[in-house]
Amino acid sequence: MSSPKGWPSQKKITYSNETFNEFNTVQPLGSDKNGMDIAPKSAFRATALDQVEAGSTENIIIAAAHGARVGDFVRFESGTLQFWEVAIVKVDTNNIWLGTKLPSVPGTGDDFYIMRYTTPRVDTSGSIVASSGPVQFVKDAVDTQVSEDTVTPANSESLPVGLFATTGERILTPIKPAGLALGVDSLGKSPIESARLDYAVTNVDNAAWTEVIASVGECSGFTLFDSGGYTMEIGIGAAAAETRYFLVPPGGFNGVIPMYIANNTRISVRAVGAALVNLGELIINFME
Repeated sequence: MSSPKGWPSQKKITYSNETFNEFNTVQPLGSDKNGMDIAPKSAFRATALDQVEAGSTENIIIAAAHGARVGDFVRFESGTLQFWEVAIVKVDTNNIWLGTKLPSVPGTGDDFYIMRYTTPRVDTSGSIVASSGPVQFVKDAVDTQVSEDTVTPANSESLPVGLFATTGERILTPIKPAGLALGVDSLGKSPIESARLDYAVTNVDNAAWTEVIASVGECSGFTLFDSGGYTMEIGIGAAAAETRYFLVPPGGFNGVIPMYIANNTRISVRAVGAALVNLGELIINFME
């Protein structure tokens, strides 16, 4: 049997007495039944975003060095023809002949993509072969691909796994699995600032707050050693407006304490119970 004729649109297009015909094919569907072939396809952007140039018409798009091929199609991304998709039937270096007449002349500067068809791949059992693209995340408003550079580790980009405050500020930094740099602890933190208070030089009592550091940068944890022999309390806030942030047992803490401290925070100390602490020292390392 003969197959019906068809074209890229409902109207046959002719350029310079050259007609661009296409023919459908049929295949048996059952006893005394035939149907038109249908090939499942998807499309991808074959070129970067391009722009319509002056002189284009309803049938021909002018775009220098466009990179289109016969069989591709144009997808408009801006202008009055936004989202229109039109088949390409003929090309040269700077011109694209369309398979149908557009409803209007595209505007100079209108954006478009050259789209190209591809068919799904299948394995020997007929199952579709698919693979996901590289994992990405948004870093400072920029799409960033997750990667590991074993030659230059500083170029590696990991997912921003961590604990964040309700304000969006990071509380805990991600754990670094291996290759920790000098000065970085097992949690992947490195010190950004340190503070020391010698109780023999600066006595601390249980009445007034004593400043340890006037301003510390934003950090997500700290180490703390205290040899004064008494329970102490750490306060944050401006002078005469301090509030207790946490208690320090005699001796301090083991390891890094994952506690968030905001940028430009003033840190103070005060004794708990003891009337006067005049021996020993307080040492704090603030971690990034």
